[in-house]
Amino acid sequence: MNIQNISIQTQTLSTTTTKQTPSRFSRFSLDIQSKIESAAKVSDNAGFRNFLKEIGYEGEPIASLNQEEAKALVSKDGFFSLENTAQRIADFVILGAKDDQALLNAGIEGIKAGLKQAESLWGGTLPDLAYETTDLALKQVNDRLDALL
Repeated sequence: MNIQNISIQTQTLSTTTTKQTPSRFSRFSLDIQSKIESAAKVSDNAGFRNFLKEIGYEGEPIASLNQEEAKALVSKDGFFSLENTAQRIADFVILGAKDDQALLNAGIEGIKAGLKQAESLWGGTLPDLAYETTDLALKQVNDRLDALL
């Protein structure tokens, strides 16, 4: 899925929500689109460093880490652990959507679409960690949605 497809889906979804929601939804969708575009720029070193800074990583440059330091980043308490990464994804959706059920649902669909896009870029099935992280993030957003019902 490319950015144009996301924009088209955003326009379609925003026309199906209430009259007060489209502008909020559009802003939320543009923020998601901006994050996707930012992540797509990580192929260059400066873009990658900026992306890491945007998501709150303040550690040593990734390329300069030794094997032990890199393993620590993905360990249970590390910045890129399954739990911490899922929490950042869920927080992005929950904080952006607030108590708006339509936006929470849109965020859930966005997470699923992001996983599909990652599979496409990867060339097929991702490592299990990607699915476990996505499942945990989806559970957290769904739990928030359930709490509103």
